[in-house]
Amino acid sequence: GFAIAAGLEQIVEYIQQLHFSDDDIAYLRSKGIFDEGFLNYLKNFKFHGDIYAVPEGTPVFPGEPLLTVRAPAIEAQLIETYLLLEINHQSLIATKANRIVRAAQGRAVLEFGSRRAQGADGAVIGARAAYIGGVAGTACTLTDVLYGVPAGGTMAHSWVQMFPPAMPSCGPGWDYMIETNTWLGVVQKVLFAKGDCSTIDWSFLGLSMPMW
Repeated sequence: GFAIAAGLEQIVEYIQQLHFSDDDIAYLRSKGIFDEGFLNYLKNFKFHGDIYAVPEGTPVFPGEPLLTVRAPAIEAQLIETYLLLEINHQSLIATKANRIVRAAQGRAVLEFGSRRAQGADGAVIGARAAYIGGVAGTACTLTDVLYGVPAGGTMAHSWVQMFPPAMPSCGPGWDYMIETNTWLGVVQKVLFAKGDCSTIDWSFLGLSMPMW
């Protein structure tokens, strides 16, 4: 297997902007566990190391580094948690998205994961990562605003559930949205449909499922 690398843009921005404000220093001083030499170091902190990484969207195989940090130990440790956060989260979603896109065999895949994302930031960044993985667009408009990922519409489940359930009826003018959570559910709905479904063009059929 392989992973799709993602998250590098946010890491670069974080390192470029990383600093400790007077309020940050005051908070740390209030804990009474840090000496003034360390606090002075943080007050003037600047990352002096080097970052080596594969471009976002690159397939990375076992044993290959996604990102390498060369820096003094204290600097590397101060950025370690954030780097792991971004690389792990975005690469996870990009990899899952890429597998779904490849399984779709050329059919467009859209990302609708905001409802199940880990927080608002996770929804925005997750949609970005899914796009890196190969999806055609996202239902998260803010990701389009911030990162240029094409925003596409979605139909809320609550809207579908406002109407009474009914088995699909095949025939001329057939139009029915199948509301289910699994491919098995789709098959069951079709098997119990009324009428002749043999002439229907099923190429439109898609299944909305969370990316994460």
